[in-house]
Amino acid sequence: MPCYNTTTTTIAISATDPQLLAQALRDSGAYPDAVMAQLDALAELFIARGKITVPDRYADRAARVMQLYAEKAVAKVGARYGWRMRQTGQRRMQLQRR
Repeated sequence: MPCYNTTTTTIAISATDPQLLAQALRDSGAYPDAVMAQLDALAELFIARGKITVPDRYADRAARVMQLYAEKAVAKVGARYGWRMRQTGQRRMQLQRR
């Protein structure tokens, strides 16, 4: 493949809370903006129309952002109903009634 070609990965998101998404991006080490996040000096993650587009070699970082967003969304909704979230393992959470 020529060096000027970049293959990308697109991940569908249903992020309805832009503040939680921005927080998840920051927690993953990215620097979020309104429509993109700087992953490092060479890569940017683009957010548009319910999709995240990122160069293929950074697909794992985009997946991590989605995991962080899901954790934050579940914790926020759980807190609204008086539940608390505790971690039971790596990437495993459990909601418990207080």
